[in-house]
Amino acid sequence: MKLYKQIFLWSILLFICCTEIHIYYSQQSNENDSVASRGISAQHESAVSDDLVEGLATINLDPMSAYIVAKYRSRFPHIFIIGFGKTGTRVLYNSLLMHGNVVGPYSEMNFFDKYYQFGISWYLHHMPQPNLSVQVVAEKSPSYILDPEVPSRLIKFAKLFNVPIKKLKFVVMFRHPIVRAMSEYLEWQSLRVHKRQKVLPSFDQLAVDSQGMANAKGFKPLNHSLYAYYVKQWLQVFSSDQFCYVHGEMFAEHPYQTMSKLEKCLGLPPHISQNNFVWKEKRRFFCLSHEGEMQCPPLSKGRPHPFIQQGVVETLMRFFKPFNEELYALTGENYGWNNNYKGLNVQ
Repeated sequence: MKLYKQIFLWSILLFICCTEIHIYYSQQSNENDSVASRGISAQHESAVSDDLVEGLATINLDPMSAYIVAKYRSRFPHIFIIGFGKTGTRVLYNSLLMHGNVVGPYSEMNFFDKYYQFGISWYLHHMPQPNLSVQVVAEKSPSYILDPEVPSRLIKFAKLFNVPIKKLKFVVMFRHPIVRAMSEYLEWQSLRVHKRQKVLPSFDQLAVDSQGMANAKGFKPLNHSLYAYYVKQWLQVFSSDQFCYVHGEMFAEHPYQTMSKLEKCLGLPPHISQNNFVWKEKRRFFCLSHEGEMQCPPLSKGRPHPFIQQGVVETLMRFFKPFNEELYALTGENYGWNNNYKGLNVQ
């Protein structure tokens, strides 16, 4: 009897593996198709009919793949936190998950940029099943905003799952660009120490080149703080009312007010309260309080920043100023970073 049970379990696992492999290669084949290579051509924009499986057949999905799509359709996210890394997106996402109408995976999925080759069924398999009457699925992958291929991939699969493009919402979080760049640099340094690799030169050495200019081309932490450049790329694809912008410094100091504003932008009913945020004086952070549990940022968050030379800071301030001004115009909010040294240890 035990042998029969083992055979039965292995049969189920084999079926699941075969199904995942099948849809993966089906998608790879479709990628090579001229229609798929264009995302989905205009003549196919309304291809998904009321009869989902029949409609999916019109965009070259075989019955097995159509079945998988139909199975996972309700798990496709409607809310995406797409950027920026090292601005506080983890705490923001955890705060959003306290809302009763939002569910999502704990980990960053990074499907639409780093793990696209794994296939859409892999991605949605990791998504929770929402209560369709009230809940929406959200996910956080702050590197999405940096990859120009992500928008077209999102549109492709939104159409595939019959999700109206206009209903997708994108959350973008900002922080003082120099402070954010320093935070990313420190994470790089920490990873190298953990892997016992040679440590990086100082932030000052990497941030400014031999000509005394900001090294945005050669130093990614600076490049990733050019918020306006990346936001504009997404605004060329999606409408401005699909974006919700979060001021990182304001969120750190006034999380409840920030989340109330975000709820409204996302079209969610008020749910998160002041009681969900508890100030911890020792850590100088707000912790999240939800359903009797306290969740505080890990010790790796808020690590002390090293000193930066005055000249380097002034060079970077001049460099970022036009990009900051452009961002203020795009978002309709002045974040007050120009000539603001708060959060910087200037020497």
